[in-house]
Amino acid sequence: MPSIQDIISDLKKKYERNYGFAVFDLDWKESGDAVIVSGEVLTEKQKAETLASIGEACGKKVEGDIRVLGNPSSREIGWAAVRADVADFKSRFVPTGVMNEKILKRIRASQIKKGEILRVLLQKDNQILAQSGDLTLGWIDLADVDLRKESLEEKWRTGVAARAGKTVAAAFSEEKIIREAEKFLGVKYILGAKSDASIDCSGFTQTVYKNACGVILPKHSWDQKNMGIAVEMEKAQTGDLVFMVGKETGTKHVGIFESVNGGKNIIHASSASGEVVRQSADEVFEKYNLAEVRRVVKN
Repeated sequence: MPSIQDIISDLKKKYERNYGFAVFDLDWKESGDAVIVSGEVLTEKQKAETLASIGEACGKKVEGDIRVLGNPSSREIGWAAVRADVADFKSRFVPTGVMNEKILKRIRASQIKKGEILRVLLQKDNQILAQSGDLTLGWIDLADVDLRKESLEEKWRTGVAARAGKTVAAAFSEEKIIREAEKFLGVKYILGAKSDASIDCSGFTQTVYKNACGVILPKHSWDQKNMGIAVEMEKAQTGDLVFMVGKETGTKHVGIFESVNGGKNIIHASSASGEVVRQSADEVFEKYNLAEVRRVVKN
């Protein structure tokens, strides 16, 4: 049976492989029938996995005094404003000297526009690990931001955050959602992109919701799928989010539902088409299986 220290070491190595750099600094001690783990990690999932793994191995109650840097309620570390027109937000740390377009394409988690505010967690070499207003964690080049000494928290998360299992009140209108979606028709599809020049499926839905009604969706499609409430496809309304899985690829996908004269359309950033398109639902479901329809905003 592995020791508690072995479990912690193995988890740190796992996160280093996944993210290129691990924020994972933990100590532990036994206190009676319990094990107390303290320190800091990056995400709530890492905390939960650590406590569960130790509890399973030692058969004792495990208590955690662990600070999660990715939790907005943890102490402030720093703030930054993006100064580049569009900056790449990367899912793992890769030294600048070995970065190339092929690697960037694989690790680009999102893109951040000029003026957006980031919560800075730490700096390594010439990059910072930061958290955007939608709570996405990523690495961004130091040259693309201005570090600020003063708190920018009030400007960090502007809007109404979508809720898991609930709809939220916002200035929603079907017309405005479609008008914002139509602005992206023909925009090039690039995985991880989120700009006026290129965008992916979840970046598209996230941007449309933020611009149309001030609602903050998570960046990634299956995180968005947790938001709002499920509705039947037959009862879908314009603006609902449609989640799908590729029949051949298994790729997770999301688009925006549109009801027009009794017909059903889906507007989405399509990798197959290479751009944002408006298609009939029947045409879309030739390539995708419906996973779920979600309503994020109260009617």
